[in-house]
Amino acid sequence: MHQMKMKSQLPALRAPTPAPEETAFCHYCRHAVTQVSQEVAVGLRRMQGKENQEPATAAAAYHSPQSSEPQTSCSPTSVPTLLASSPAISPSFELIDLVLMNHFTAVTSLNLFSGEHQNQLWQRDVPSQAGSNAMLMHGILAVAALDLSRSSSTPIEHQARAFYHHGLGLQLFKPEIADISPQNFDILFTFAILLVVWVYASPAAGNGLLGLDDILDKLEMVRGCKKLFHMHGEAIRDKPIATFARSAFSKNVIGLSSPANETFSYLRTLSTETINLVAIDQLQRNLQKLVEAGVDTKTAAAWPAIISDEFWARLRAHESVPVLIFAHHAIVSGACADQWWWMAGWSERVLQATGNALTDTDKTFFDWENLSTQIRSQAAAVSTDANSTSSGAANELSSR
Repeated sequence: MHQMKMKSQLPALRAPTPAPEETAFCHYCRHAVTQVSQEVAVGLRRMQGKENQEPATAAAAYHSPQSSEPQTSCSPTSVPTLLASSPAISPSFELIDLVLMNHFTAVTSLNLFSGEHQNQLWQRDVPSQAGSNAMLMHGILAVAALDLSRSSSTPIEHQARAFYHHGLGLQLFKPEIADISPQNFDILFTFAILLVVWVYASPAAGNGLLGLDDILDKLEMVRGCKKLFHMHGEAIRDKPIATFARSAFSKNVIGLSSPANETFSYLRTLSTETINLVAIDQLQRNLQKLVEAGVDTKTAAAWPAIISDEFWARLRAHESVPVLIFAHHAIVSGACADQWWWMAGWSERVLQATGNALTDTDKTFFDWENLSTQIRSQAAAVSTDANSTSSGAANELSSR
């Protein structure tokens, strides 16, 4: 297959550091990046059905050109090596990537986050920046390939391309995040947001059910992105990506439905510990914001990022009450499933994973079968309420 080169002059790219991962990254982001790296390897092995392959070998096999195609000079394994040995040389892209970029600007960019400002950011500003940054270009193409695979007649091909670009993007992301500065933070933060989209969307390209630990491993990236912003948010004040960080304020004051309020009241009866009660309050406010401001993926993805490290540790230890509280995150994510492609299926994965993590005794005590049914119905009800809010706001704008 023919290749194309990025026309813009790319900045010098540093070779990945040979230091172990546990010393290569900043304290807050180290675990998140490591977990995403592991997720790429697992995703490739699952899609290839080669559980014992090394990640690099799996990537090479997955991207091998068809027998009818001439061999190219750039393979998935040669690109990172090329970057490491010659920083001035940029990675090559192929003709299929033109299709992916077209799909991103025409379709994907308009279906990531709600709001006209978000559409302009992802349709115009971010692709423009990617023209001179290979890492960001790989992030865009990875997400576009995942999106296109849903409607493609050759979904496996596009899923393969998604994992290919995702892996190469991480190769460039790891050394950059070890040396964050005001000059590179806006690009790093933009790429991290695309990684969050990847976290929620990529399970659809794999096979089999996710366990609770699998889901929490993925959400480490979401938490890492939030901490990254808290540490260096001032550096993007005058950058295009600052648009993403703006909160959507709503004049609507809409109470939650009685079933939703009863659910949170029930959760509060299960624990008197402040750590758990704060997490419940945060989830309830998260849901309230979703209803008042309309269906918004930023809101839906926020709760796992803002809960305390103490609650997160309990959740990772599979303590029954934190696991049950986490299951109710499916109400928020489920409300976005119909409208936003990259959230589709996530709430069901959460419910399946939490149900499998609870013991039989816990399931009986919590009446899990009935409770999980209530969570699904409440997600549908919240979706209806939030979409009504969005339609009302749109009608108000059109009448001005």
